[in-house]
Amino acid sequence: HHVPKGYVYFAMAFSLTVELLNIRLRKRGTPANLHGSRIPGDE
Repeated sequence: HHVPKGYVYFAMAFSLTVELLNIRLRKRGTPANLHGSRIPGDE
């Protein structure tokens, strides 16, 4: 089976856009407060 090139290019462009957004947000320097990042029993 053959996947149309348009789908592949769209997926690549979409993931690239998401990665660029992630890099920009990470450079901003504000750490996200993740409430579920604590290990149970580690107090």
